[in-house]
Amino acid sequence: MACNFFLIYIYNQREPLNLTIMPRMIYDYTKSVLERVSFDPVLFCKELRKALKNLLPYELEQLRKWLQNYTTEKPELRQFISIVS
Repeated sequence: MACNFFLIYIYNQREPLNLTIMPRMIYDYTKSVLERVSFDPVLFCKELRKALKNLLPYELEQLRKWLQNYTTEKPELRQFISIVS
């Protein structure tokens, strides 16, 4: 029954749904998590592997570029850029 309500809700919307919001939120959240765990390379690697499962291909490319910039001052994390590539 909940599914039917959701479909009716989408159908009744006057404006098209913005389906780009959710992936962008996941990408931003991923960056936030990686920044918070950057003190521990093992944890950083674990979270980076989770990101590979959750992000879209173009977001992975953005993440790779972000990692290159973010790890310039954190050489202990640079080795993990290859995980995203």
